[in-house]
Parts: sequence; C-alpha cells; structure tokens
Amino acid sequence: MTQSTQSLTVVVRLQTTTDHLTAATKVLADLIKPTRANPDCDEFRVLQDTNNQLQFTLIEQWHSIDAVKKHGASDYMQTFMAQKTLLFPVSNSEIVTEYQPQ
Repeated sequence: MTQSTQSLTVVVRLQTTTDHLTAATKVLADLIKPTRANPDCDEFRVLQDTNNQLQFTLIEQWHSIDAVKKHGASDYMQTFMAQKTLLFPVSNSEIVTEYQPQ
C-alpha cells in the first residue's frame, strides 16, 4: 500500500467524570450509527477501559484526511463537539497510518 492510497486511523482518547458518565456514554452511543453509515468510514469503534469506566478510546478508520474533515463538519459531530468540553474534560487525538517497512 502506498502512502497516497493508505487509509488513516484516528485514535481519540476521552475521559469523563463520574457526574457526567451517563451523559457521556449517551453522546458516544449517538455517534456510532451515523459514523458507521458514512461511506468514507471503514471502521468506528468506541471502547471503554476495563479498569477505569471513565476512560474511552475511539478507533476510526477513514479513506482520507478529507473524509476526516467532512466527518468533523457533519451535523452529528457538531452536536458532539458542542458537549465535548463539558462531558470529556480530558481528551486527545492523533491521526496515524500503519507502519509498513520496506
């Protein structure tokens, strides 16, 4: 797979608070169906840490950086982003590609 055709993986780590756990899990659940329905999305998983129920990891596989940007501009993502700072005071994300040795 060449760099130009390689899909992108987005890894998002989120941490909520005990007070916001119920609302946080609801907004994450609300992302699953529309994100998976996106034709540019190959995979979207929401994982909850087994040792700390307040921590979540999202694994997203996208066709391109443009697909990631379009996803970020969607109505359902705008709804999520409006609540993200309150519900997930700790968050980080990275965009990575699979390392392919020559």
